[in-house]
Amino acid sequence: MGWLFMQRLDGHKGPKEYLDAQFTYQNDQSQLRVLRSTLVNRRVYYAAAERILTADTKRSVFAIVCLVKWAPRARDGYIFGYKDLDETVGPCERDCPAGILDLLTPTEYPYAVKWREDCRANLAVRAIQAKKPKPSLGQNLILAEPMCFTDGQKLSRFRVTTLPRRRGFVYQSLENGGFYRMPKLATVDYRLEAPG
Repeated sequence: MGWLFMQRLDGHKGPKEYLDAQFTYQNDQSQLRVLRSTLVNRRVYYAAAERILTADTKRSVFAIVCLVKWAPRARDGYIFGYKDLDETVGPCERDCPAGILDLLTPTEYPYAVKWREDCRANLAVRAIQAKKPKPSLGQNLILAEPMCFTDGQKLSRFRVTTLPRRRGFVYQSLENGGFYRMPKLATVDYRLEAPG
């Protein structure tokens, strides 16, 4: 399915509230209700949705994933767009929070099983990364394995510093004096030392 764009949210406060309402309804065959949802990085909506079939009252809870574009000041007036998927089609977005995953009932859909496993694995990696010590200004950062940079250098020893008119830390090589950014620092092994 493609994207659906609109110029208003029909009285809803934001994308999350709008999508919660869209996925909560009842018809002759079933009723669907959002049990819990969240909007991650203002780009991806995750929800645990409960479906109860009218014929036999069979209950299942599955994940809904929506890609979201939210631009309240869009020049063309189309302030909100979304593309909805569910876990059975194996969405690429795999950062579903544990609180939503915990509500899902067992499934036999292969793509959904794999998607849930990947989401759990990503949660485990983020938990490990959150426990790593964060670099502070002036510390030395020593990478466990040298990192290759766009200038062709393979480096492993840096001083944590800042530059004028730049946000965030930059890392000055203790090997060649150059300044480097490391946006994926949380994904590599390193240790921190006091300058010496």
